[in-house]
Amino acid sequence: MTAGATDDAALEDVLYDADYDVPGRVAFCPAHAPFERLARAKTPEAAQRVERAIAEAGDRFDHVLLDVPPIAANQAVAALTTAHRRALVVPATRRGTDLLARQRGRLRDLDAPADAVVATRTDAEDAVDMPDADVSVPAGDPVGPTALDPESPLAPAVADTVETLLGVELALEFEAEGVLDRLR
Repeated sequence: MTAGATDDAALEDVLYDADYDVPGRVAFCPAHAPFERLARAKTPEAAQRVERAIAEAGDRFDHVLLDVPPIAANQAVAALTTAHRRALVVPATRRGTDLLARQRGRLRDLDAPADAVVATRTDAEDAVDMPDADVSVPAGDPVGPTALDPESPLAPAVADTVETLLGVELALEFEAEGVLDRLR
């Protein structure tokens, strides 16, 4: 992404195709770079190139997901204001609750309010109830891609997140795990 933001490369040159057994194309555009290029990618001009790259990606793909750090740089602002929908992703902790209020305020300042809230690590020992969350996602297994394993407790949470954030119906079914799930 930094190469695209600095005009060192075209969008197609910075996309990495994922080798997932899914219909369609899944590609990534990571933002890693040497320090010098990273510094050049933070200019206002680079932010405008990021906006153009996002628009171009939107023309090529059904969905474009942007993982942007808290609003602290030009490219983050460009991504937030260009996106059609925005979700705030915060851990379900006391710190995450505090962060959520600050991030909502920053998005309002940019006239780019959040459309959804995703609470993560909801099964952690220090997890707190987050009634504002539209989606709750447990921590999952850090070793493997458990979201792709339909037996994993993470898979239904990720599917719910995708449906909520993208406004799509995946029509996936998962086996209920607990008594409450069976009663629903």
